[in-house]
Amino acid sequence: MYKDERNYLYLLFLRPILAELLALNNSFQSNNTDPTKLLKDFAVVINSLKSKIISPDNDVDVISIDFEQYINKSCYLGYNFEKKILEMKSSSGLTEESEKYIRTICTNFVVVLINQLKQRYNSNMHIYIRINIKLFEKCYYCRLPDNFDTIKKVNMFSVGNVLRASHEEIEDVLKHFNYSDDMIEKIIIQYNRINFVKWNNISNTMQFWAEVQTYTDAGGNKLFSDLAEFALHLLSLPWSNADVERLFSQLNLVKTKLRNSIHLITINAILSIRYGLKRHNKCCTDYEIPRSYLKMIGTNKAYENESIDYNNQSDDNLYKIINEL
Repeated sequence: MYKDERNYLYLLFLRPILAELLALNNSFQSNNTDPTKLLKDFAVVINSLKSKIISPDNDVDVISIDFEQYINKSCYLGYNFEKKILEMKSSSGLTEESEKYIRTICTNFVVVLINQLKQRYNSNMHIYIRINIKLFEKCYYCRLPDNFDTIKKVNMFSVGNVLRASHEEIEDVLKHFNYSDDMIEKIIIQYNRINFVKWNNISNTMQFWAEVQTYTDAGGNKLFSDLAEFALHLLSLPWSNADVERLFSQLNLVKTKLRNSIHLITINAILSIRYGLKRHNKCCTDYEIPRSYLKMIGTNKAYENESIDYNNQSDDNLYKIINEL
């Protein structure tokens, strides 16, 4: 039974699909992902799966409608899969009935997979896919965003879309975040004239909006501050639970059973230092502590609890922070 070539057909069919899902999963878990490109990555995977169950001449949006009535169980299922099918037909006498049964199982799997990708999940953002094909059973997890519509809104603020001659309407996005009518009008005015300025950072969305935030006219007035602030807030939304899980892992290393009484302020300071060193590609062994901080050691000032007010930070400092992140 383990040498049955039909089981090998299932593996040939699954291999490219799981590779695509893994790449998509890595995009959502990455620390350096451009959030405005996640929608495109998601659409590529969906359309790739669509091509395996729906004929190319049938232009169906599988994300927004019920597509099961358009399913074609004789679609192309991959080069290695189709090659093996032809080989088995000529050598081992694979019957048409067996081929139809195999294609039906593969098609049903793709249908379930697309439907699960379309669903909105809870805060854990786990998609659980169980493949049970004869002797082959695999559990695969993929972390995707809880709200697909939110990614569509964020995609509108990518540097490529913002600098186009024709803009998309952002009024509904601003209303979604409960902005006042006066603020909506100000942001829309800034949005409609942003492409009249020649910008330097047009390849990276985060750096682009950081530049927009600090832009001033001849009189020193910030012409796009409200628009840039909204865009940066939108781009800072988390797209998966990967960062939270990493934080919990670090927390478990800091707050152990032997250190279970450690104060919250101390935990926050240790984790901030760890992530700060990571951003600068430094370690505790090669990081040079500023002399001003060394002088504070042993003094009361070193233990003062002073919170940082980011609202009062200068724009130059905020621009520097964004570039570091």
